[in-house]
Amino acid sequence: MFRHRHRWVFGMLDLTRRYIVARIRKYILVLASLLAAGAGSEAWASTALSSPYYISYNVNGLQYQVDNIVLFEQTANSSGLTWAFSAPAGSSTITDPFTKYDPITSTFLMGTASNLPGDPPGQDHLVLFTSSTFAQSAQNIAFGTLFPDVLETTFVSTLRDYFRSGPGGLPPSDPQYNFLFGFASEYGTASPIEGQSPIAFDPGGTFQAIAFSNGQVISDPGTVTLTAAVPEPSTWAMLLLGFAGLGMLAVRRKTAPSCCVA
Repeated sequence: MFRHRHRWVFGMLDLTRRYIVARIRKYILVLASLLAAGAGSEAWASTALSSPYYISYNVNGLQYQVDNIVLFEQTANSSGLTWAFSAPAGSSTITDPFTKYDPITSTFLMGTASNLPGDPPGQDHLVLFTSSTFAQSAQNIAFGTLFPDVLETTFVSTLRDYFRSGPGGLPPSDPQYNFLFGFASEYGTASPIEGQSPIAFDPGGTFQAIAFSNGQVISDPGTVTLTAAVPEPSTWAMLLLGFAGLGMLAVRRKTAPSCCVA
């Protein structure tokens, strides 16, 4: 009985050892993939990142606080919306809390700003964080001219409701989700200005915030950063337990008595 129990214990230790080796290899691949992706701006979209990472948006020189921010992110296999952030005036970083596994091919952000110069108190405006090229080409163009099928007031109220829905946002079956997702899908890869770049930007490029109703660029160019997803506390616990088990296994093998067969 005692011998069978020992066999079970050491069998579990061997499984733990294999798990640890696999996890170590995985995180080595994470670092290698991210280093390769950071080697050049074009690598962001073309590198096949199969390891987990986080994406952050570095907002620079924002002139007014932007609230109710929703991210639209698209990969080769899927696309979706992520609730919801705020960016204070100045420079700040918005980090998507969800781990990514596929490389993001295009992305942009939608939010609201209040009390721009000349506004009556409490008036809200739509703000889009778009490719720098699009932001520059859309300056001084009214929202209704660029997007004649969408009311800015509807857009703003939808973002507010989406923000108030809580972490994770609204389910895809919700009409407000469909409104935002439909806009993002339509204009994420196609520009409302003929011959110009689309709203969405490649993560290797730069982006700027443009406020409507009249197309006012309100930030300096910002950039995107990818960061390796570090192991969770439970993973660290498993690693430590595994190393302890390996040590016990080594001691057991070293001190085990030898026997001879006559």
